Amino acid sequence: MVIGNRKKVLFKIVPYEYRSLELYLEKMALKGWKFEDIQGEFLSFVKIDPTQIRYWVDINDTNKIRNIEDTIKNGGTNKLGWNLIYRYNEIDIYSREDGVEEVHEEINQKEKFKDIAKLSLKNISMTLITVFLLAVTTLSDEFVNVIVNDDKIIMLIITTMIIVYQLTHITSFVTWYIRGKKSLRRNEEVSYKIHWLSKIRIVINTVVIVSGITALIYLGILTPDNSINEIIGVAMFLLVILIIINLVGKNSGSVSKKRRIDIFNIIGLVLLISILIGRNYIHKDTNYNNNYNLNKELNLTLEDFNDKSVNAGRNYINENKGTFASQLWFYDEGSNGYLDYNFFESNYKWIMDKYLEDRIKWINTLGNSSVEKVNYNEAVTLYTLQERNFYMLVSEDKAIDFINLNYRYDKEEFINKVYEEIFLGKS
Repeated sequence: MVIGNRKKVLFKIVPYEYRSLELYLEKMALKGWKFEDIQGEFLSFVKIDPTQIRYWVDINDTNKIRNIEDTIKNGGTNKLGWNLIYRYNEIDIYSREDGVEEVHEEINQKEKFKDIAKLSLKNISMTLITVFLLAVTTLSDEFVNVIVNDDKIIMLIITTMIIVYQLTHITSFVTWYIRGKKSLRRNEEVSYKIHWLSKIRIVINTVVIVSGITALIYLGILTPDNSINEIIGVAMFLLVILIIINLVGKNSGSVSKKRRIDIFNIIGLVLLISILIGRNYIHKDTNYNNNYNLNKELNLTLEDFNDKSVNAGRNYINENKGTFASQLWFYDEGSNGYLDYNFFESNYKWIMDKYLEDRIKWINTLGNSSVEKVNYNEAVTLYTLQERNFYMLVSEDKAIDFINLNYRYDKEEFINKVYEEIFLGKS
C-alpha cells in the first residue's frame, strides 16, 4: 500500500529466512523505496530516487560484519561505511549506499545454523500457541450456533485461514531445518532464503488480512448484532493508544528517534469510526435484543391450540437466520399449559443430517432411555423420548422438537397439530 511518499509491504521476518530480507530491501531500493522501519509484519519504506543500497541483516550476531564493533562505538556508522539503521528484537539491519559487497566474519556454520534454529523456534512456539488457541476457540462453538449465523461462518472461515497460515509457517520451518541438516552433513552452505512454502504463507497472510478487513466492514455495517460493537470499540481504543505512543514517544524499533504518526493507524481509526457511523445510520431503528416478538406471523403459537398467552413477560422468542440455515426458539405460557419448541430449517441435506445427529445425542442425555424412531409418514420421521414427553418431527428440510405440556390435547392430537402447522402450513 502506497500513501504519499511512504509505502507498507507485508513481509513476515523469520530468522531462518534473513537472507531474503536483505535481497528484498536491495530490490526495493533499486525501485526507489528505501527501508525505514518494521511494524509488526509490515516493512515501511520512504520514496527516494532509485539507487543501489547494500543491506546486511544480523540475527543475534549470527551474521556479523567485519569491524562491527566500530559501528556500535561510532554511533551507528563504522569506517567502512556501514550504517546501523534498525535494531529490535535481536535483529540488526545495516545499510551502505555504495552497494559494495562486504566480507562477513568467519563464523562456524554449524553454530550459526544452531543459533538461528533456536531463535526461529521461539517464533514457532508462539505460532503453535496461536494455532492451539484459535483451534480451541473455533471448535468450542456448537455446529448449530455457527451454521445459522453468517457472521460466525465468516469468522470461522477467516480463523481457519489463519490456522492454515500458521501451519504453513511451522511446515516451512521444519522443511528448512531438515534441508539445513542435510546441507551441513554434505559440507554445503545452508540456504537462508525464502522457501516456496513461505511464498504460499505470504499469499495466505495477504488473503487473511484483506478478508478480515472486508468481513469487519460487512459485519460492522450490515449486521444488526450488537456484539460487534464491543470488538470495534476495543480495536479503536488500541489504535488510539498506538497513535499516542507513536506521537509522544520514539520508535522503539528504529535507530532513528524521530516522532511521527503512522498514517496507516489513522486510516484504521477512520475506518472503524466510519463503520460505527454506518451501523448507527442503517440500524438506528433496529432492536438488537434477540428476545423479541418477531415482526412476522409465526408458524406455531398458542393460538393454534385454542389457547392464549397469560404471562407476556416470560415469553421467549429467539430467531437466527443465516444463508445456509435458520433456527427459532419459542416459549410461551398459556392458560392450558405452555408451548416450548425449537424449529430448525435448511435446504442442505448434510446440514440437516449433522443437526439431527447432534440433536439426538443431546436428547439422549435428557433421560434414562434412548430416543425412539417412528415413521410418522413418508415425508416425516418422528423421534420420541416418552419419559420426558419429548418429541421431534424431521423432514428433508425441517426439524422441530417440542415438549407436550398442553393439557387439553393428548399426545397424538398435539403431534398432529404440530405436523399440520409446520409441515403442511395449515392455519
